[in-house]
Amino acid sequence: MTVKEKKEKNAVNLFGQVLLPMFTPFDDYAIDHEKTGDLVDFLIEKNYCDSLIIAGTNGEFYALSEDERKALFKTAQKAAEDRIPTIAGTGANTTKQTIEYSKVAEDLGYDGVMILPPYYGKPTQEEVLNHFEDIAREIDLPIIIYNIPIFTGVNIVPETTEKLARIDNVIAIKEEAGINPVQCSEVALNTPADFTVYSGDDVMALQILIQGGSGVVSGGSHVVGDLMKKQIDYFNEGKPDKARNLYLKTYKLFDALSQGDRINPIPLTKAALNLTGFEVGKPRPPLKPATEKEEKRLEEVLDDLGKI
Repeated sequence: MTVKEKKEKNAVNLFGQVLLPMFTPFDDYAIDHEKTGDLVDFLIEKNYCDSLIIAGTNGEFYALSEDERKALFKTAQKAAEDRIPTIAGTGANTTKQTIEYSKVAEDLGYDGVMILPPYYGKPTQEEVLNHFEDIAREIDLPIIIYNIPIFTGVNIVPETTEKLARIDNVIAIKEEAGINPVQCSEVALNTPADFTVYSGDDVMALQILIQGGSGVVSGGSHVVGDLMKKQIDYFNEGKPDKARNLYLKTYKLFDALSQGDRINPIPLTKAALNLTGFEVGKPRPPLKPATEKEEKRLEEVLDDLGKI
C-alpha cells in the first residue's frame, strides 16, 4: 500500500473527529423507520457530527433481531443519501454473523463498519485477533475496532491493537477510555501514525486528544454535538482555556446521563433528546425510560446549556 493510499484511508480524513452513534427510534417498541429518516435529517441539518454510526450501542443493536438490524441499515443509509459518511455497527457474538452483517453494509453502500470483539464468549486475545483478521479478509470496507470491555467482557489490550493496526483495512479504534484512561496513550504510542484513536466516552473527548487520539464517538452529541465539535476545534486552534470551559459546561449533561445506579446512558440520553423537542421514544426493555426525578435534573442541565 502506498503512502497516498494510507493517507486516504486515515479515519479522520474519511470520518472526521466527531462520530455519532445514532439512536434507533421506537414506536411502541417497534422500529419507527420514518422517524429514523427524520433523525438522520435532524442530525445532518444541525451539523452535530462528521459521520453517523448506525446500529451501534446507542442504536440498541443488541436488542434488535437480525431482520430488524438489516432493515435499519437500509433505512438509515437511504436517508443519509451520501450527505454524510455512514458507518454500520456490525459486531456480533460470532465471526460468521459479523461477516454477514458487514457484507450487508458493504452492499448497501456504507463507508465503513464498526466492530466490537465477540461478546459473552470472552475470547482470548489471540481469538480476538483471529476474529478481526477473518472479517478483514472478507470485506473491503474500512474497519473501526470498538473496544468496550464493560459490556463485552473482554478488553482488547494495546499489544493486540498494535497487531490489528497492521491489517490494511483496520484503520481506527473506538477506545472506551473510561475503563483504563492510560490505555489510549499506549495505543497511540504503539500503532502507526495513520491509525486513529477515538474516545468512546464523551467526558474523555478532550483528554483523548492530549493522549494522541483524534476525536470521539459521542452519544451525547445527539443533544450537544455543536458544543462537542466546538471544544475540539478550540483545542486544535490552541485555545485550551476555551476548550476547558466548554468541556466543564457539557460535563454537567454527561454526568446527568448516568444518574443513580444507571450504567447504560441510553435511557437518559434518549430522554434528553426528547426534552429538546425531537421525540425518539423509549429504549427497549429491560432498560427503563427516565423517571420524573431524572427528567427534572435533565431539564435543569439542558436549560443551562440553552437546549430547551
